[in-house]
Amino acid sequence: MNRILLFLLAGLLISLPAISQILITGKVLGAKDKLPISYTNIGILNTEVGTISEADGSFSIKIPTRYSKSRLLLASLGYKRVNLLIDSLKNTGDLIVYLEEIATQLKPVTVRGKKSFSRFRLGNDKSEGGGIYADTITAGSAMAVLIENNKNYTSLKYPAYVEQARLNIRMNTFKVFKIRIRMYDVDSLTGMPGKDILNKSIIKDSNIKNGWLTFDLVDYNIVVNGPFYLTFEWILEKKDRRYIHHQFVDWQQKHPELVTTEYAVVDGQKIQYTNYNSHFWSGTSYGVAVSPEILNLYKCYYRYNSFGSWNRSASILTATVVISN
Repeated sequence: MNRILLFLLAGLLISLPAISQILITGKVLGAKDKLPISYTNIGILNTEVGTISEADGSFSIKIPTRYSKSRLLLASLGYKRVNLLIDSLKNTGDLIVYLEEIATQLKPVTVRGKKSFSRFRLGNDKSEGGGIYADTITAGSAMAVLIENNKNYTSLKYPAYVEQARLNIRMNTFKVFKIRIRMYDVDSLTGMPGKDILNKSIIKDSNIKNGWLTFDLVDYNIVVNGPFYLTFEWILEKKDRRYIHHQFVDWQQKHPELVTTEYAVVDGQKIQYTNYNSHFWSGTSYGVAVSPEILNLYKCYYRYNSFGSWNRSASILTATVVISN
């Protein structure tokens, strides 16, 4: 089975007339060292408006005027979040936004002999297709799979340490790509990804074409107190997002008969997705599983941009973790 599940919002803001948009440009710097903060999440909470800063900290974002009374959020793990009233940012030229580091107090760690550790691999290791994102406007898209004790390990107890995480790369066409790993607790009201567990941005560069991308997390001393969402965020600069989007649009125009709208039933809910029934690949796609038994066993969400709302996914991210206690 060769599928690409394309989560596509491209053109959503492009189609709006310029008069109905507010363009905000600027740069994100550290308050202490005045150095650029790369790949800062920027956007309006639970909306279609969101992006990330470039490697040099610069950013531009187009905001529909209906959000002029809302607040623009800027957040990077390890820094205090900043929110700015959008109305106050009109006609201000390029912004310089300073983020203050969060002072982290280290907790005592008990060192145990290796024999006392029990290790468990959790998550979905089945890959049946690929999930990819393509948009020329928004950025910060991600997929999140719920990590819980589906295998019913009787000796697994919390709190537990996260030692390793793996993401299956279904196909990659870039010379080098970047992926950010994130972890969220489970929101007690919605069951969706909630608050950040990590206090540091962890980004991995790779040039693999397909296979498992491994994150060694032992040195980060990550402690989880129960089920959590393992999340991977596409880190794509504007030029790369444009390239991927145009590749898919051009291919779809040439082969419209191979691009279909399909549905998956997840927890009794019909979820729509776009299926590219071909061997066409562009960009970096995550491995996903779509078989009914996997859909029934795991829970997975995606979002289109940095602060976008989480949506139930029609596929399950192929990703695993090793935790120990």
